[in-house]
Amino acid sequence: MLKLLSYNHLVTYALLFVFTVALRLPSFHTNFYEQDEAYYLVAGEKIVDGGVQYLDTWDNKPPILTWFYALFVAVFGSYAIVAIRIFTCLYLYVSALLFNQFVTDNKLLSRFSLLPGFLLVFLCSIPWYAQELNGEILMNLPIILAVFRFLRLQERSTRNNTHLFVAGILLGIAFMIKYQAIVLFLGMFGAYLTIFTPRLSETFSLFSGFAMAIFVALAGIYFSGAFEAYWDIGVLYNLDYIFLGRNPGESVSLLFNLGQYGQLWGIFILLGLIGVVNFRLNYFTNAIRLRKIEMLVLFWLGTALLTIVLGGSRLYLHYFYLLVPPLCMYVARFFEMRLRPWVRNLALLAALLVPAFTYGVYFASVFPKTFSFLDEDLRPGGWISGFRQRLNEPHPLAQYIDPEKVHNGILVMDYEPSIYARLDLPCATKYTNFSIAYYKLAPFQTQTEESLISRTETDADIYRAFRDELPEYIIDPLDLFPLLRQRLPLLFAAYRGRLVSERNRSYRLYSRVDQ
Repeated sequence: MLKLLSYNHLVTYALLFVFTVALRLPSFHTNFYEQDEAYYLVAGEKIVDGGVQYLDTWDNKPPILTWFYALFVAVFGSYAIVAIRIFTCLYLYVSALLFNQFVTDNKLLSRFSLLPGFLLVFLCSIPWYAQELNGEILMNLPIILAVFRFLRLQERSTRNNTHLFVAGILLGIAFMIKYQAIVLFLGMFGAYLTIFTPRLSETFSLFSGFAMAIFVALAGIYFSGAFEAYWDIGVLYNLDYIFLGRNPGESVSLLFNLGQYGQLWGIFILLGLIGVVNFRLNYFTNAIRLRKIEMLVLFWLGTALLTIVLGGSRLYLHYFYLLVPPLCMYVARFFEMRLRPWVRNLALLAALLVPAFTYGVYFASVFPKTFSFLDEDLRPGGWISGFRQRLNEPHPLAQYIDPEKVHNGILVMDYEPSIYARLDLPCATKYTNFSIAYYKLAPFQTQTEESLISRTETDADIYRAFRDELPEYIIDPLDLFPLLRQRLPLLFAAYRGRLVSERNRSYRLYSRVDQ
């Protein structure tokens, strides 16, 4: 935990807080929703309305993040998304604060510096994921606290069992946020075997803590009555998704995402790698304790990198956030090297150049009135004008949907949960994550031609799911509704469709004429 801070420390951390709020300020009011953020918000609303995760709201991910969003919906109601984004800002600040303290307490830098905390906030706030509370950001704090526990281990100390048990619980919580944390858990266990003298009782404590966190989460699922559904969707379909590797209608380019990694974070990654090499070359000149710390952080960096690699062709940008804490330490080590001031300053400016430009576009898009002086120089349909429309204007479907007629909810037949959030309407059925339904519903399997491990939803299952809560509107970007109506004509005969276009995207909107 934080020790009594000097005046300089307090001033530095106050500056870090101001910096954190400034970077994430645009997200507090924009109506732009990332897909994961919008999905968890829709699922949270479903749970608060009496639904159960996995049984009444589909998702193949662990339960904690969904429960987290449901808590905010229950407490803050319609202001939940603003509260979540403010919480994310504070949560990231506390993570940076503790990480900075970790670096200084262990004398990884020769003098107190704001740089590690600054980098952690900066690298985890780069648009367009700047406003989103995703699993990777939520995982980082328990992982940081678990690393703290590993660093408290001593030779032949009875307290080691307690430290490892708590570390196991923290890593178990991270696992029930995102399954990728298993790689980090195994990495930390590998670091323990390498750095410390392993003992059976200590190993048992680590795995017991990890298992206990998972058991508590599974007990919550069991007592909610959704364990069978969790097994089918949260476990078996999750294995299916590993092989499917994509959501319907999703176009993911490995080369494009690699280019984004290179533009946004490439120089930081390069500086971090130089810091790794420099630290390793000075390994035997460091004190024994510093060697252990460096080895532990190196395992942390390596396993975090492995989680990104195992993402395969998806290589989503938010995977990078797991890499940020250990990378920040090595980047800070780079600036501890004996360099000419102009080299150090040039390296920092070069690293910040592209992200700073991205922030500029983001701010100019979110605050069009504040930056109205740019209007005459903007190219119609260009980058800033396009983002202004996405960030500030209502969804084009809003003018064709009458909220007064919506009693059960709507259904989006694609992986576009942001439509629910932007229209401020609930999902009528349990198919909140329609990318799962696309592969699991029998009417679409002739189109997908995928053989799944998880159970297929039969026509009878689909009929029961829709019978009591028919959507007043069905939004169909992938032209899937005709297949569903052909299989179950009695349910869907009363729907009439129209085509709605949004720049380069078209939606078929079906409405019930018997409303």
